[in-house]
Amino acid sequence: EWEKAARGGLSGQRFPWGDTISWSQANYYGGSGDTYDLEANNSGYDPAFTNGVMPFTSPMGYFAPNGYGLNDMAGNVFEWCWDWYAEQTNGMYPTGSPYLGGTDPRGPASSPDDNRVLRGGDWSAFARFARCAFRNSGVPNYAGSGYGVFGFRCVRGLNKSPAGMALIPAGEFTIGDTLDGESDAIPTNVYVSAFYMDTNLAPVNDFATKAEDRRPSSSSGGTNAFIASMTVLPFQLGRAFATSRCSPNGTAKMIVSASSASRS
Repeated sequence: EWEKAARGGLSGQRFPWGDTISWSQANYYGGSGDTYDLEANNSGYDPAFTNGVMPFTSPMGYFAPNGYGLNDMAGNVFEWCWDWYAEQTNGMYPTGSPYLGGTDPRGPASSPDDNRVLRGGDWSAFARFARCAFRNSGVPNYAGSGYGVFGFRCVRGLNKSPAGMALIPAGEFTIGDTLDGESDAIPTNVYVSAFYMDTNLAPVNDFATKAEDRRPSSSSGGTNAFIASMTVLPFQLGRAFATSRCSPNGTAKMIVSASSASRS
């Protein structure tokens, strides 16, 4: 879901708008030396947001949206995704992986290291991390070493057209690429049903209340306790963290950390 939304209707491109990236398009750390990074010779943070006080995040909507009307799908802060992160083992992806193709894959049942998927890159990361196909991962219990580099955004199904959300149309697309030797995102055709996604990352003051998630604290099991830094966003217009994951008690459950904004 996240990658289909990030690509904005394009196919086979590194970024939501094309194959190169610059500070005029996203907030990231320049100087990577990558040929597609137009700031390759400008090592450092984006000067437009370097005000001396970390995090050097950019305002929501500062950059042009992608083809689906979504802002900040590359750079600014990494976005937590619902899926557990699981790499190939002996050349095979685990059951449920979107890299096995199919329709609306739900992700693997667990992660060897209890890691969730992170997508999109951030203000302190090189251009390669902002690529649509790049997958990062982390244990969902912190906000990125205290520097505010992780966030999320909400999605929901089609039963209502909520304000502030964009329609991601149903259809097949190619997840992953091999443009830059990516070995953990082998190109695969996947069909994704239509859904709505927040056009902007969730602002930090929208997720200050922690609550019990009532699911195991790790992918391998455990008691119904907190996943550290698990947060509940107020149930605004019936939004849920994923297409069919609406909590019956009227709250949208989501994996989050305190950053300045971001989901799959």
